Amino acid sequence: MANYGSQNAKCPFYLGGDDYRVKCEGTEKCNKTHIVFGSSKKKYRHFIEKCCKDYEGCRVYKMLDAKYDKKVAD
Repeated sequence: MANYGSQNAKCPFYLGGDDYRVKCEGTEKCNKTHIVFGSSKKKYRHFIEKCCKDYEGCRVYKMLDAKYDKKVAD
């Protein structure tokens, strides 16, 4: 049940999660970024608001998106 709702994620960097964490693509090859929340309610709220709805407003999305902008500019 940890990944319940994962199919609703719209963010291209979202990889999964559990009751307290959201797992995203990492900043470097072969690593991942984990966002750890103090409660499952806070994690769920972030998942719905950022991973499913407004992912372009997420700070992690912006950081990871910039990684690809840099590659295009090089």
